[in-house]
Amino acid sequence: MAAMVATILALSASLGMAQGNSANAPGQQNKMPVIPVGWIDAYPTTVKSGTHPTVSWGVNPPTQVTEVIEIDGDIVTVKQKACIECRILGNGVTAHWSDGSWQFVPAEALVSFNGGSFERIFYGSNPEVNPDHVVWQLSDVEPNRTIRFGGRYRWNGQWGQLFRAGDGTGNVRTLVHGQSPPVYEVNDEVPTLEDFIEPYLDVNGRVNIGPMDFIVFMELTHTSDQSGHTGYDFQDMVLICTMKVRAKGNNRSGLADGTNPGQGNQMGNNDGTDNPNNAPHSGGSGN
Repeated sequence: MAAMVATILALSASLGMAQGNSANAPGQQNKMPVIPVGWIDAYPTTVKSGTHPTVSWGVNPPTQVTEVIEIDGDIVTVKQKACIECRILGNGVTAHWSDGSWQFVPAEALVSFNGGSFERIFYGSNPEVNPDHVVWQLSDVEPNRTIRFGGRYRWNGQWGQLFRAGDGTGNVRTLVHGQSPPVYEVNDEVPTLEDFIEPYLDVNGRVNIGPMDFIVFMELTHTSDQSGHTGYDFQDMVLICTMKVRAKGNNRSGLADGTNPGQGNQMGNNDGTDNPNNAPHSGGSGN
């Protein structure tokens, strides 16, 4: 009996996880293809000699994020019950002066769930970003619920324009693995900005993230009619989100009488300024 329970617990530890990705380095998601995941459960965990526990289990095959969400107009719609976790990768809003000096500028990231008001999930400048920290998460999101991201910067006590996914400006882009991000230019004077983007693009400049991830690029300091400016780079706020789905159970019992008192289908653990006219931007020097 002890050996059987130990085996079940070991299997639970290895299989009882949600399908998704976990960070394998600071700010980096696991880009390896997902493997089948699932759960296993036994009830009761202690039995008398000659009797048997009920064993229930479930397995999910590998899934792509596009099977779980739909992106339309950069608005995310959940297609099947899932969990979501979001992290901030970087905030590239900066202010520059004529002498070549510059500084990071605080900005906020916001989210609206299912048509609700936008709520703040992050505020700060780039040095305050921790890409390993989950800034927003929801469990058991039902199908047909929508998710919209937005952002804006704050400079000299005033807020810049608020940009939101689906607002018609195109300043918030939501992409998955293999898609091409908006064209942007890297500012050599501020190499730190490139650092938080580079791990998520392949050699051809396409999005290179995990199969259950999607990434959100925001341009907060320029509009599309200023697309020729080096600051129009979609590096002003960048988030990465991971979807996790439950493994489906087989609803079958390990007992001859067909009873199934076990509790399966568990999510698991997958786991101010001397030049006030020089407005913040994310690349180049000056306006």
